[in-house]
Amino acid sequence: MALNSLISGLLIFSSSVFVPFSDTVDKSPDIIVQGDIILAQENNLIVRDHGFLFEFLGCEKTSSGRFKCNLLIKNIQEDRRLRLYRSSSRVIDTSGNEIPASRVGIGSNSSTNLILTNMPKEIPIKSFVSFDSLPEGDIALIELYFDVDLGPNFKLKIQPIQP
Repeated sequence: MALNSLISGLLIFSSSVFVPFSDTVDKSPDIIVQGDIILAQENNLIVRDHGFLFEFLGCEKTSSGRFKCNLLIKNIQEDRRLRLYRSSSRVIDTSGNEIPASRVGIGSNSSTNLILTNMPKEIPIKSFVSFDSLPEGDIALIELYFDVDLGPNFKLKIQPIQP
């Protein structure tokens, strides 16, 4: 039930504007625009931050009883390095439990610490964050921590839309 509620309604927020990879917004009835936030009800959500587009592809329960959240990341600036931190990434459920990330990955590389990879311009690369246990309640928040070329950290927050 927790994963279904996460996938059925999401809000991703950051200091940046949400846009599709094409940098345009489809004004169909399935998209609700609230200021700078675009809530796509049938499509994946995308946020632009620090010159990257992060497309949230959803979370899934794995065969080993863990769960994994998947992203597609596209660098829209010059070639540069992106780092994803496992130790600062987490899920908080509606029961108040914090579940720290157990593994992170970008492309074909994964780690139980952090992952640093070269991100070519305009080429989307798959990414994931996995967790050793499932939330007890619904998911209240997913936080993912990144940095670009060893600069200041930034975080991407993903929350279910509250009715």
